[in-house]
This record gives sequence, C-alpha cells and structure tokens, in this order.
Amino acid sequence: MALYFKTSQNQKITVEDQPLSVAGGEGQVHRIIAPSSYKNYCLKIFHPNQRYAEREPKLAYMIKNSPSELIGDKYMICWPTELVYDKNQFVGFIMPLAFEGSISLYDICRPTMKKNLDDKWHKFNLSTSQGVILRLKLCANLAIAIHKIHQMNHYMLVDMKPQNILLTSLGTISIIDLDSIQIANDSKVTYPAHAVTAEYIPPEGHSNQLHPSQDYIPLSWDRFSLAVVFYEILFGLPAFAATYKGKYKDCDTIAEKIKHGLFPHAAKSKKYLESLPPLHNNFQRLPEPLKNLFLQAFVKGNKLPEARPSAEQWGRSLYQEITKIKDIPISNDTEEDSAIHIKKSKIKSILGVHLKHVNEFKDYLTENVKKLFEFVLIKFFLYPIILAINLLKEIASWFLFFIVAILKSSRDLAISILLFMFVIVLMLPIRVIVDIFTISNVILWENNLFDMPKYFIKSMKTHWNYNEWKDKYF
Repeated sequence: MALYFKTSQNQKITVEDQPLSVAGGEGQVHRIIAPSSYKNYCLKIFHPNQRYAEREPKLAYMIKNSPSELIGDKYMICWPTELVYDKNQFVGFIMPLAFEGSISLYDICRPTMKKNLDDKWHKFNLSTSQGVILRLKLCANLAIAIHKIHQMNHYMLVDMKPQNILLTSLGTISIIDLDSIQIANDSKVTYPAHAVTAEYIPPEGHSNQLHPSQDYIPLSWDRFSLAVVFYEILFGLPAFAATYKGKYKDCDTIAEKIKHGLFPHAAKSKKYLESLPPLHNNFQRLPEPLKNLFLQAFVKGNKLPEARPSAEQWGRSLYQEITKIKDIPISNDTEEDSAIHIKKSKIKSILGVHLKHVNEFKDYLTENVKKLFEFVLIKFFLYPIILAINLLKEIASWFLFFIVAILKSSRDLAISILLFMFVIVLMLPIRVIVDIFTISNVILWENNLFDMPKYFIKSMKTHWNYNEWKDKYF
C-alpha cells in the first residue's frame, strides 16, 4: 500500500510503504513513486518522537543554502531538497536517491572483503595493485564531495564515517544522513550537531574540550574524520588500531588511542608499540606526499588541529599520485598468515632482488628510447612536413594573387614581376619564422595527431588546478 504526503510547495507525492532503509533511530527512508519528476528521489520520514522543533527550520535553511553541484559524475551529495508534510504536520524531507547498486563504504573498510559480496566488488581487493589504485580514486571522489560541502564555510559534518557513505562498484560515492550536520556562521552555531561516533572524532572531542551539541565545531574536526576514513579505505583497518605497552597499556579502545595521539607511525607511538596489525605495514608503501598528509592529520594535527589537511589538499595530492602510480604491491596480511608471508617474502626478496634491478633498467631504457623517438618524430619529421604544407599554401595564394593582379593591372609586366618577387623575398622569411615559433603549439596543444610525450603531459598536470580536474577525471 502506498503512502501519500504533500511538499512545502503543495505538491502531492506518493511513496512506497516499504522502506528502502532505516535511518538509525530517527526514522525510515522511502522511495518516491509519483509524480515522475521525483523518480530519482526518496523521502526520509522521521519517527514522531524525532520531529522536534529544531528540525524543520534547520532543514529549511539547508534547502535554501545548498552546496553547488550536488550531483557529479562520480559523487552524489544526498542533500535535502524539499520539506514534506502530512495533514500540515512536518514529517520529513526529500533528497536524491543514492546511486543504484550502492553498498556501505564500511563493507570494504575491512581486512578482507565480505564473502557475500558479488564478484564485481573484488576489484577493490587490497591485495592487488588494481584494488589499491581504485581505492585511491575512491578517496579522490570523496575528497571532491566533501570539499563541495566545506567550501560553503558554514557546514560541518561532525559525524563523518564510512557508514554514512555509500559506494558503487564503479567507484561512485553517495554521502547520506546529512540532516544531522552542524550549521554555523562566523563561528556562531545556528543549528548544532548531535550525532558523533567515537572512532572518528579528533582528540579534542575525547578530552571534553568540545561538545557538538553545545559548542562550535571547527572544520579541523571534519578534517580529522576524513583522514580516518581515508586510512580505512586504503588499509582496511582503523588508523589507530594497535596494542601498546608501558603507560599506554590500558588504552584498549580506539577512542582512548585517539585521545592520546597514538598513531602507530608516529615516533611517540613506536616507543610504546607492542603489537601492530600487519596491514599497517602498507603505510610504508604509500607515496611520500600521501604519507605526509596522514602524518599532518594525526601527528602534527594532534596538538595543532589547524594543521590537518583539507579535503581540497587531499584531492590535489591524490590526483597527482594517481597519475604517477602504475603498480603498488600491497599485502593483505592477517594475523593468521603473517608468519607464512614473512618467510615467503624473505625468499622472494633474495631471489628477486636482481630481477628488480633488471626490470628497472629495462623500464628506464624503454622510456628513454620512447622519448628519443618522440623527439625525433616531432623535431625532424612532423614539424618540417606541416611547415612545408603551410608554406606551399602561402606561395600558392600569393601566386594566384599575382595572376589576378596582372589581369587587372595596366602596369608593365616586368614591374609586376618585380613587385611579386619583392613580396616573396620579404614576406616568405617572415612567414617561415612565424611558423617555426607557432607550429609546436599547433601540433602539441590543438591537434590530436598522436599521443603527447609524457614530459609534456606531466607539465600540463602540474599546472592544472583543482577546479579544472575535479569533475573530469574521477
């Protein structure tokens, strides 16, 4: 049986009676089936005891002040779009449906993939290079979406976690449960946030310095949560998961470890480290710029929250590294098989050390031969051909002009020929010089005659800014 409601614009809507999902203890989410203009939208209906006075004006504010580009090729921000009423009583709000076929991001933030997932999800497996690169792209997609929200300058998610993010097998992400965010203007809280999850809040949230339901929560809070989510995506376990000894031996929970700044890769933590889950070892295989961002978020940011990298900084670095990375061997060790892996890896390292150097030299040689070929192709083959074609066209046009001039002129033929030769002698060298200086631009930047050399591509990417790549490549 269908359910019937009206929007704030007095539009009748029909929704399925069976919920798509349960929104925690707050309510339920139902798909809208009519009218057709709401085909890709759903309705969140709050339970009667959750329809407190603050909800309606807060959601009205969010609807009026939404981030730009809520839906991109690779991300969706499931932002409130319209209030909904039943017999003039506020009951909930409309928002975009998440991408079809989505699962919770939390399902891949584990040491091993869930067994009940379809085969299409196994491309995200952490034990493969493809899986790691796809996860890096996934992080870039998430960085773009979070940046869209943060650049409004008065929205803080506060309860950012994998459970509030959905993922498709194509790597597209949807951010949900946004109605619980904090809204603030000039550090003054207009509408506070209430929900938090201990494993994703920064040290200041565990030290009774900040209370989301009472205090202003700065952007640095979200930046910590974002780094934790990225770590779980890339390594399959919480960033602070480890066992310590000495004065930290009683820190049993992730929250306690966050409170004391016990990031396993920090110098402070290593002195007291007793047991480190093997998946943490993959941190050393991470590109240096990304390692530095994690250290900024968890080590420097432990005492200096404003040092934590923004979503935009993450996005830039992730994009740059993705364009450079070809192969990242990432282990998928668990406690049970780590000893076997260590023995195997020692044998492989002994047998493979020389092969590694041979392969590196082969790659180096191949790359430089390719560069030499491209250089010769451009400088000594393609340039002269196109230059010659342009000059022939110029000479032909001048010759035609000369014939027309003779036919229409009463001047002596000899004078006309001298004038024509003067034009050729004066103008042709100028044209050659102009073509030499402009031909490279024509070939390399405007025509797709062949793939551009990697050193040109690298130069181009270095100078592209965030706004130019964010919606094109991920």
